[in-house]
Amino acid sequence: MKLIASLTDEDVGEKPVPVDKFVDRKAVRAVIFDKDGRVAVMKVAKDGVYKVPGGGLDEGESLIDALEREVREESGATIKNIKELGRIVEQRTVYPLRQESFCYTADVVSVGETSFTENEKKAGFSVLWMSTEDAIKAFESVVPKKYKAKFIAKREFLILKEAINKRKI
Repeated sequence: MKLIASLTDEDVGEKPVPVDKFVDRKAVRAVIFDKDGRVAVMKVAKDGVYKVPGGGLDEGESLIDALEREVREESGATIKNIKELGRIVEQRTVYPLRQESFCYTADVVSVGETSFTENEKKAGFSVLWMSTEDAIKAFESVVPKKYKAKFIAKREFLILKEAINKRKI
C-alpha cells in the first residue's frame, strides 16, 4: 500500500524528545460515502477534533475485518467496495508511539446503531454525516492544543483529502 504521509513531532509543531523504545500499533481508517455522497465524520468532543471511522486491530484480526468492525462500531454502517487509499505512519516521541494507519474508501450499504466503546463514550464520540465540502471545512476549523490531538487532526485531514481527491478521478 502506498505511503500517503509520514508524520513526526515537527510536522505538528512539536519538539521531539529522546525515546528509548516505541510502542508499535497498527490501525485501519476509512472514508465512507453514502448514496448521496456524504461522508461519516466522527466528532471527538474531548479532543476537539474530527476523524474518520477507524481504530486499532484486535489480536489476530485482518485489516479488512478490523476495518469493517471499526466502521460498524463507530458509524453504524456496513460497507462494500472497499478500496485501498494508502498508509500514514506516525512517530510520536512524547508518548512513544509508532503507528501505521492503513486507509481505505468504501461505500455504505446500510446504517444502523453505533456501538462506541466506554472510552469513546467518555471522549464524547458522535457520528455526523456531511457533504465532502462541509467535512473539509470542519476538519480545517480544528486548532488542536493537545499533543495527541495535533497528530489526530493532521492525520485525519490528510486521509479525508486523499479520499476526496481519489473519488474525483
